[in-house]
Amino acid sequence: MRGAAILCLMLLGLAAQPAFAAEQDGRWVGAAPVAGRCAYASAITLQVANGAVHGLVQNPNTVSAIFGNIDADGSGGFTVEGNLHGTLRFMDGHFLIDWNNTACPRHAELQRDTAPIPGPFDGAWQAERLAMGKPCNASTYLRMVVVGSSAMGELYAPWHNASFSATVGPDGAGRMEMEGAHGSIRFAGDRFEIAWVGGRCGGEVALGDRMPDADRLAAMRRARQQGQADFQALTAAALAGGKVDYTALRAASVHAGDWAFYNNKADGPMNQAALAAKGGDCAQALTDLELAIRYDFTMDTAHALKADCLRKSDPKTAKIEDAIANGLVRSLMRSGDGKSEKTAYVVTTGREMADVLANRHIEVRTRQNEMRGSNGHYYAMVQGVTVNGAKGRMQTVYFNVDGFVLGRQSKRAGETTTP
Repeated sequence: MRGAAILCLMLLGLAAQPAFAAEQDGRWVGAAPVAGRCAYASAITLQVANGAVHGLVQNPNTVSAIFGNIDADGSGGFTVEGNLHGTLRFMDGHFLIDWNNTACPRHAELQRDTAPIPGPFDGAWQAERLAMGKPCNASTYLRMVVVGSSAMGELYAPWHNASFSATVGPDGAGRMEMEGAHGSIRFAGDRFEIAWVGGRCGGEVALGDRMPDADRLAAMRRARQQGQADFQALTAAALAGGKVDYTALRAASVHAGDWAFYNNKADGPMNQAALAAKGGDCAQALTDLELAIRYDFTMDTAHALKADCLRKSDPKTAKIEDAIANGLVRSLMRSGDGKSEKTAYVVTTGREMADVLANRHIEVRTRQNEMRGSNGHYYAMVQGVTVNGAKGRMQTVYFNVDGFVLGRQSKRAGETTTP
């Protein structure tokens, strides 16, 4: 009886957790009073849904974004502007939040907004941006939160983190400012586009979607785990000389732990291997190639060079490596013809974009930021000149870069820290 009673209590506790978590969901408002050197009150608005917390701190002259998470027991953490850390606690029907803003400690008690007027674009949003030409030749990440007509967020780039703010009209259009840069923002359904001019990169455009809630994030993590398992199985089959779907292998590669759209880790050992092989030192080349292939199994040139180095000493393995190299190239070049969005080449790394252009003897002249097609997919458009055959003829080549967005979001879903 005693064991049954304990089990019953445990089951009741488990059943109570989702209901308790549901009590947290909604819109919460309050204010942090004057404190210490902060001689002003700060209005705070939070939105909570499925354990995700986002909101705004509105000061007399500034607006700051809040991002965080809360557990079913009512405790959690958050950041203000991505670098000020705080804690929150749900108890007795309200939220208690605390943080330090470098000038003073802040504390606020938030009550449920009993008459909320949520805007159609309220919530958290995120975007990925492909690398541009120098000096902006690296991918960047943008996130923001919208509450009513106010938006606040931050751009994370390898060289700089920049805060921005925006106003959003009822039609989803508005203006934005980012540390000396100015631009526009437009929402449409669950998508948005933000464009600005100024700063390090001149003109930039980022396209994004709503940030995943807890349920979608859990689904993304499951997809990442399945993708990693598929990638391991497919690469093992390829190395064993089996029949492999290289399109499926390439698609699964974006979930691999070492994947990056611009995989600089693979470039170094690959370049060293090429130099060693050119100098007749295949032993050193093979050592470097193992590392390059570990970082990027889809690098067909690494497999081709490995086959060349093993041609005499291990012809069986050389044949397998040749098959891998050829399978990867065929999958890439048969994924489309690049003449339109509908027939765009499907790529999973920036190197594959370069491979397509090299195989078609096209020298890049201009590269456009990624664009969103009417079908919701992400594309990049590259213009260049043919340098073989019909010389001087301008070519426009379309690439489907869904893999870029999926891979970076998959990696972020597997992490617990912000970029």
